Amino acid sequence: MVNLTTHVRELAHQLFPPELELLGLVGALRERVLAHPNLKVVLDAPEDLPVLPAEIETAVYYITLEALTNIEKHAQAQICHIQLRLHPSQPLPMLKLTIRDDGRGLTEPPLGGLGLLSMQARTAEVGGTYSIDT
Repeated sequence: MVNLTTHVRELAHQLFPPELELLGLVGALRERVLAHPNLKVVLDAPEDLPVLPAEIETAVYYITLEALTNIEKHAQAQICHIQLRLHPSQPLPMLKLTIRDDGRGLTEPPLGGLGLLSMQARTAEVGGTYSIDT
């Protein structure tokens, strides 16, 4: 039987991971890329990135984690570049997340997985746009 406290804690972490509050978005991403020792990950992000709305930070965080998992699992990549840029725009600044790898690319539509759909849904939930270049 699943411990109710553990289940509630897991749900809360999905809503807003505590590492975002403790380390900020860039710090949390730097911490998590270490969990992928078989993939060289280069994180290019401004150290002075301002605190963004929680839903934006959470979306970017989980999209990045899902992308890293997919790259490691499917792309046969050696190197992954993650770039975060904050662009001034009106009425609100725009955060751009770009993830590139040296893997084999998508040669066919993915079957059965939810990773790409999850990333697309998280992007749409915060009013963003999502694209994959192969």
